[in-house]
Amino acid sequence: MSTNSTLSNEIAELVRGEILDQRYREGERLPSERDLAVRFKASRGAVREALSQLEQIGLIDIQPGGARVQPLQSASIAVLGPLMARGESPDPVLVQQFLQTFGALAALSARVAVQSANQG
Repeated sequence: MSTNSTLSNEIAELVRGEILDQRYREGERLPSERDLAVRFKASRGAVREALSQLEQIGLIDIQPGGARVQPLQSASIAVLGPLMARGESPDPVLVQQFLQTFGALAALSARVAVQSANQG
């Protein structure tokens, strides 16, 4: 892992925490890449990578003109662990999404195991 990737992961974790702590609220624009680069003493590339990570989990939406915070309910279940680590009660929709995903994976795993056992 490159230093840039490590730094971008750290930036993503810090900004994710600030979003979960509601320092940046739904619909609010995040600081510019340039401002975040200065704040974190990082390259704009590292900041851009961090913001991309946050967009991939649905916490922000990046558009021309900046990144805006998305509703927490639209985020992926990847935020469930960090949210609970903050002592927050998770949104019931996030928990339901997690349980549905986990249930589907468990069912698929069981089906594959049965098929493997029947073939062997």
